[in-house]
Amino acid sequence: MTGRWSRRRSGPQAGGDLRAEPSRVSEQAFGVTLAAEGGSVPLARRTVHAVLTGWGVPANAAVLDAAQLIATELVLNAVRHTTASGPGIDLLIALNGHHFDITVHDRDPRLPVVPAAGAALRNGGLAVIAALADGFGGHLSVTPDSTGPGKGVTVLLPRPGR
Repeated sequence: MTGRWSRRRSGPQAGGDLRAEPSRVSEQAFGVTLAAEGGSVPLARRTVHAVLTGWGVPANAAVLDAAQLIATELVLNAVRHTTASGPGIDLLIALNGHHFDITVHDRDPRLPVVPAAGAALRNGGLAVIAALADGFGGHLSVTPDSTGPGKGVTVLLPRPGR
């Protein structure tokens, strides 16, 4: 496992609209590459907890619980759909003004279908993630790589106290 920590300056924020696309300029960002195996799932959950509480998100905040569940589901999906011999799964967490982003990137070229709002939750996976993000005023998006196979699945959630 490798980790990166960076602190970036952010330009003016255009309000707190979480329905907009993810910001590419972060106040703070953390990334780690995880193995494409089951042991990475609980590691992703613990990483999100440690990073977000380190950035001041209260340990008892409901949005922190949601962020941990979202990271768990995103990494689990990536593990299921990539091979263990591949280059791994990237977990990226960024703090951007009024929200934070959780992105999981894998090298599988297949793009998942982003469920419509109100989609049946019985199938789990992205439908649960999208509903959870929506319940907090956030959203889920999928971005294909422009330079090769793979994609990033990003969830934006509100930053507590902002």
